[in-house]
Amino acid sequence: MSELDLLLSLCLASLPAVEPGRLWTAWSFSPWVVLPLAALAGLYGLGVLRGARPGRGERWFFALGWAALALALLSPLCRLSPHLAWAHMVQHGLLAAVAPLLLVLARPGPVLWRGLGRRRETGEAARGIWGVALLYGAAIWLWHLPGPYQATLFSESIHLLYYVTLLGASLLFWRTIIADGRSGGVAGMRAVVTLLGTVVHTGLLGALLTFSPRLWYPAQAALVPDWAVSAATDQQLAGLIMWIPLGAIYAVAGVMILGRQLGGEVSSRP
Repeated sequence: MSELDLLLSLCLASLPAVEPGRLWTAWSFSPWVVLPLAALAGLYGLGVLRGARPGRGERWFFALGWAALALALLSPLCRLSPHLAWAHMVQHGLLAAVAPLLLVLARPGPVLWRGLGRRRETGEAARGIWGVALLYGAAIWLWHLPGPYQATLFSESIHLLYYVTLLGASLLFWRTIIADGRSGGVAGMRAVVTLLGTVVHTGLLGALLTFSPRLWYPAQAALVPDWAVSAATDQQLAGLIMWIPLGAIYAVAGVMILGRQLGGEVSSRP
């Protein structure tokens, strides 16, 4: 396989293993990833040029969210993730929590519609949070079961399906959480409870990976020794990342929404 083929491929385990000494040269620029990212940034910029006026904070949230997507999908992390479970879990955190949350906070809808030449204002639908949370949880658990997880390592189409479904479910989840959190009242408490439930089930998945006596992803484990870490330790690190840092994102979001709830109740009292 030529250097150009490597550069333009998705980060699959069927590609030659990334060597530790050449990690920073292992970027991925697959058109399936680059073109949507470029289109998103271009449409946002065009919307600003056509008169959309996002706030400074919203512009920063969009830039940081876009950068998180690029880090997850283009950087050496992408090529490393099929070979190391902990690297995959870092990428998963970027795609399931960090990037979607930042993009939702950016409220890019009106800007993107303006980029398309329309003036449609996008509202924040605060309905169906239980179903959305179930969809989000199902996406996380499905893609970390041994069968589907290992299928993504060797199939470009399944790998793309993983990206699309996880990002779609994550954007919908965070959009609903933020909308309910901003609504306050019963809707705000639903968002807090939903985030608490997400902390519990993702923590359970992380704990299962951390303490499992067997390897969940033996196909991935074949290349782990090249990175001076055993397959069992690699799986434990992945479980801890799912359990603690990722869980902390949900917990902090829940605490912030709860604080907003309590602050609103106090300010409304005579």
